[in-house]
Amino acid sequence: MATQTKTATASTYGSALVRGTHQLRIRGYGKRKAIKSRGFEAGGHLWAISCVFDDDHKLSSVSLELLHTGSARDVVAMATLRIEHPAGCDRRPSAERRSGDAHVFPAWPTPSESTMATCRSWELSLPLPRHEYCYLDDDWALNDNSQQEDLVDEDGCFYVYCAVDVLQEDSDTPTDQISVVPPPKISEDLGRLLLLSHGEGEGQGELEMETELELWRRRCMLPDVTFIVEEAEIQAHKLMLAMRAMLHFIYTDDLPPMKPCNMSVMALDLLVAADRYDIEGLRLACENILSENVTPGSILPILMAVHGRQSCQSLEDLCIQYMASDPDVYAAVKGTEDYKELKETCCYFILDITDKVAKTSMANTPGPDAPSSSNSRRQQQMSASNSSEVVQGTHEFKIPHFIAVQRKHGVGKEISSSTFQVGGYEWRVKVYPSSSSEMAKGHVSVYIELLTNPGPTGVKATVRFMMDARRGSGQIKWLEKTFTAKSDWGYAYFITTNSAKWGHVEHDGSITIHCDVYVAKVCSTEDGTIATMSPSKNSSHLKQLLVCEQGSDIRFLVEDSEIRAHRLMIAARSQTLYEAVEVVNKGDDHNILVNDTTVSVFKAMLHFIYTDELPAMVDLAPGVDEDEVTVAQDLLVAACRFRLQRMKAMCENLLAALVSEENALSTLELAQDLHCSNLENYCSEFIRLAKLVQGGCVDYRQLNKFSTY
Repeated sequence: MATQTKTATASTYGSALVRGTHQLRIRGYGKRKAIKSRGFEAGGHLWAISCVFDDDHKLSSVSLELLHTGSARDVVAMATLRIEHPAGCDRRPSAERRSGDAHVFPAWPTPSESTMATCRSWELSLPLPRHEYCYLDDDWALNDNSQQEDLVDEDGCFYVYCAVDVLQEDSDTPTDQISVVPPPKISEDLGRLLLLSHGEGEGQGELEMETELELWRRRCMLPDVTFIVEEAEIQAHKLMLAMRAMLHFIYTDDLPPMKPCNMSVMALDLLVAADRYDIEGLRLACENILSENVTPGSILPILMAVHGRQSCQSLEDLCIQYMASDPDVYAAVKGTEDYKELKETCCYFILDITDKVAKTSMANTPGPDAPSSSNSRRQQQMSASNSSEVVQGTHEFKIPHFIAVQRKHGVGKEISSSTFQVGGYEWRVKVYPSSSSEMAKGHVSVYIELLTNPGPTGVKATVRFMMDARRGSGQIKWLEKTFTAKSDWGYAYFITTNSAKWGHVEHDGSITIHCDVYVAKVCSTEDGTIATMSPSKNSSHLKQLLVCEQGSDIRFLVEDSEIRAHRLMIAARSQTLYEAVEVVNKGDDHNILVNDTTVSVFKAMLHFIYTDELPAMVDLAPGVDEDEVTVAQDLLVAACRFRLQRMKAMCENLLAALVSEENALSTLELAQDLHCSNLENYCSEFIRLAKLVQGGCVDYRQLNKFSTY
């Protein structure tokens, strides 16, 4: 009987309402046609209240206007409008009305709204339409309408109070990515090395047009070791073989493409090689493929391959359990040509298998009190041939201020939970508050995504989605699918937007989605499990290669410090840096002098070249904030200098997170010099913030020298 392991995790979407308030005193009631408050700050934006009176001198509308925003994104806000008596609530209770929905102030005018002023104004619902005179000074309140006409020159006074709640998400903070970071391509760069051979590979047919430097780079990346396998030559690189074995898996940390018709045969060959060269990740991936494709016809080749291999004991146990699960299965195995041949040529192997099957069958034989029905036998067979541990994980994803979040995220815009693990795989919940497509418009869409690569066969999982309700049962839907790498499954029409708002939003404005994931992990014994393929370790292996300097053949000289690296890695990952190397020494083993940078910055760049990631900033500039900005700026210069686009985008985002009133101008100047338009626009918007200019931190004479103004 399958056992069940349960885990529970939770995450909360990073949304909050940031409140700003303003009280507008309206004097001279009956004389004004319109009045506008001074600007006030709420949520990092500049706002104003605008009041308009009709021909009868009654308050006809109150609008909330967005005067200025330091962001290039839409602003979502909710508002509360209150009218008060000058003497306070003791004289007359205030009249208050809160907006039932959120309003979107677009970053740019829509086609139907010709000006920014039009689209950045929101008319609020009046709490007491055309009865605001009840809140005037006593001299006005005690007179009827005809007497009020005579007091038109007097100072009738009341207060309009407005509270603005601005939606802020994690993506709205200065740490938001202003540049899209390209996906890691280290496996692609290294995998391309496998395609290169002498006279072949990238640029084939155009060698005559290559420059001398390009020819040097090509020669550096050519294979330097050849394997003879079944009279066929397979070329590779000694540098990569020093880390691990098996070519495709070494270079890409992934299984090669397999056709379904020969998947088991190829997986068996790879399993033997993985065990021989101690490549655990490849071995586990092959064991999973073989365990999911066990048949009477394939079981003896598997047992022959794993026989005597201690690391493959779990797979052997699974095959024995399968043969002992039912006499019909064992009879089918005996009827195969493989069995007949092995009985004549390797009788000792057949005797060993027969003995193991007999012992396992005795262990599986039920006691005298156990049921002996055909159903019981079938359950025993299924349990033996596909024994499994059901791993259940529950993730609770809470979305605060859902109404405001839904207004901000239009069709096709998702929000995601944090990652969580179930069954050795990483998952996340994806929610589309305004639907995942135009066809599902008017619905909330919910999906679950597998982030871990499960191998070519995928992983089968059962998933339950449930949305809490204020009363009664919540919305529940089930699915059972096979997930592959980066695949997601779910419901585009999970629940209508109106139903979510009015039936499932809690009193604090949040909704909660529960996601239960059930994954069956195949087991071979009571305490042994066929494990899943481990995550890619390419980056960690290459980082270790850089640190230990094994096989290094290039020496850089930076600030009188010698830094070693590998010519192959430089050639494969940074053509510009490699060209700089060859310009200096034409392939000789001399120190390459690198000017205009520091040791820490150059080491950080090499760290990126080897791992596709930047080192932690705390390791580069510990303790001092200004040092972080300087280092980040130097990293951006290096990324642009050596044309590392992914590193450039990461540095732009890092500088955007560190921008402040003190360094905004210097960062803007650097962005303009390096032609980093995303960072330049971000700094320009930051400087334009009214509170930055009003605070005197920026001199208008300095601002005028930038072309953006």
